[in-house]
This record gives sequence, C-alpha cells and structure tokens, in this order.
Amino acid sequence: MRLSGQETKQLLQALQSAFSIEVELKQMVRTVLDENLDSIAGGSSLSATVFNLIEWARAHGRLEELVKGAYFENPKNPELQQFAQQFLNLSDNSKSQPGQNAATSIRPDSTQGRSVSQTAPLPPAEGATSKKTLTWLHLSDLHICKIRTGWDSARVLKTLLRDLKQMEKEYGLHPDLFFFTGDVAFGQIGSKPGETISDQFKEAHTFFEGIRTAFTPHIPKENVFLVPGNHDVNREEILSSQTSWLDQQRNLDDIIRMCQTNNREWRSCMERLADYRRFLSENGYDHLLTDPNRLIYAHQHTVEGVRVGIYGLNSAWSCGREGERGKLWVAGKWQIGHLKSQIDEADLHIALIHHPDGARVRLSPAWA
Repeated sequence: MRLSGQETKQLLQALQSAFSIEVELKQMVRTVLDENLDSIAGGSSLSATVFNLIEWARAHGRLEELVKGAYFENPKNPELQQFAQQFLNLSDNSKSQPGQNAATSIRPDSTQGRSVSQTAPLPPAEGATSKKTLTWLHLSDLHICKIRTGWDSARVLKTLLRDLKQMEKEYGLHPDLFFFTGDVAFGQIGSKPGETISDQFKEAHTFFEGIRTAFTPHIPKENVFLVPGNHDVNREEILSSQTSWLDQQRNLDDIIRMCQTNNREWRSCMERLADYRRFLSENGYDHLLTDPNRLIYAHQHTVEGVRVGIYGLNSAWSCGREGERGKLWVAGKWQIGHLKSQIDEADLHIALIHHPDGARVRLSPAWA
C-alpha cells in the first residue's frame, strides 16, 4: 500500500479524529499491531505521534495492517471509514440481511477488545440433503484490568451484552460455539489488589459468564474455547536467561524437541502461564486442560450431524519481551500435527491461535 502526500494527510487527519485521546491510540496500536506506541512513534503532540506512527508503518511494510486495524477498532468514525473504504475497498458488514451467511461485526464504540459473531455454511454430512449452519462468537484482546481500563470496559461490556441479546432477538443468532483467542488479562503490573494477573483472571471469569449466559439457552461451558495471548503471561515468572536462550536459537528441530518431550527447559518456559492454567482449572474449563503441560487441546463437536474439529494452539509460551514481533517461537507445525492426530475425522476444522503470522520467527517455509 502506497500513499501520496495528500493521502498521507488524509490518513493523518482520520487517525487523529478516530483516536483523539492518546490512551485510545496506544490501546489501538497495542491490540492491532502488538507494539508499544511510545517505543515506535513518540512525539511532542498527538499530531506528531500519529505522523510518526504512519511513517513507522510505511517503513516496516505495515501500513495496510494499521489502516485495517484502526478501521475495525473504530468503524463508526466517518473520516476513518471513508479513508478505509476508499483505499482498501472495505465495507460495513453490519447491513447484512437476516438469513445471509455473512460475518457480522459487533464493535462497540471503543478500542477495548474486538468481537465477531459469525455464521458459516457447514459442509454436508454424509447422506445429508439440506443446508446446515454453524454459528460462533469470536472475541479477543479484552485486556481486562479494573484499575487501568475499568473506566471504559464497563461501558463496552454493557454495550456488547446488549448488542448480543439484540442480535439473538432480531436475527436469531445464537452461537453454537464461543471462541476467545487470547489477551483476556492486561498483565501483571504490581502486587496491589487488581494489579495482579490472578485478580484480572477473576474479572475475566465474570466477563465470560456474562457472555455465556446472555443467550437463551445459555452457551454450555464445554462449548467455550480459549487460547492464551501475550498479555496472559506473567512476566515476573520469566527468566532473562530463558529469553536469551530462545533468541539465540536457529534450529526449529530443537524447539520442536523441547515442546514434544516436555523437558525441563519447556516446563520452565511454561511457568509464565501458570496463572492462566490456574484460571482454567478453578473456573471449570477442564476440557481445555487435556494437555496441561502445553496448554493445547483438540476437541470434536457435532453440530446438526456435522463433525467439527477444534484445535487450541499455544503461541504465548515464548512471549515476554518488548518489541518481540518476529521473535516468537511457536512450534506451530508440530502443535497442529499433534492435535490433528487426536481427531479421527471431521467435516470442518477450526484452529484457534492468538498471534498473527508476522509475530513468529521467520524460518521459511517451516512454521516456527
């Protein structure tokens, strides 16, 4: 994506209009680009910061990612909407008619979290003659922390629950499955009440129960599927020697062997997710703990006679540094192969992961 000088000016004005408060801009950059705004685009004013952000995105080939992400975070802003639709051919899916198998975005006017309710036609089961539909709700990047984001999150969550109930009432959208793909917590920021990641996970449980019970009938807990993100990691449990060792690795086979054998090095890396594991255990998500040492899982659900394979991947186990894009080891190819071997047959496969492709270590063509 290339912008002329005039187009750059339009984007600058659109981003300033959509994210007129610096904290909103910081949240957008963190959730969309997984970057720290102060680290990549400081400035003496909001205008200077936004300009530096655009220049950073241009230099790193992430301009389109920035525009798309900003638009999806605040699609109601007219200037950003016009820019995104003009230069990226994006459109507002919220006008989809009932009965259409279209993705419908539910995006409250905030940068706090993202949500999508989606219906998709299922492949016909053997011997089936009629079309069948699978509906799921997908949320991500809540970053819940009452003392940091409570001023905004209460409004957002209230709006989200209202919209979900309204969509069920007007369009009959009742999720068969509920997916949450990481960053439910804000992260360990201190030892006071509300600052610990364990307290944030308690808040998260209340949030999940509110979503799960917003529908009639309620979404069964065994139909709720979570995977961890980098904010779900307790950075106080990470040793600098672990990070240095991971950053020095160049052989994917060594990483896969560590994950596969569950050796001492692997167990040490997984300590950063001990609070997340405890959150799952204490709140009845035992179906997500079939492999507690790796925090990955494979489940098969049958919806209207169609077998759906669901795979939860752990891309957070090597997280723990600033500016770690392109530095994360996942062992994703091994995780997928290992999990798929646990599902005999499925008509539809759904894999859940927090990090985008650009976050992992580049070892083409292998998936690190």
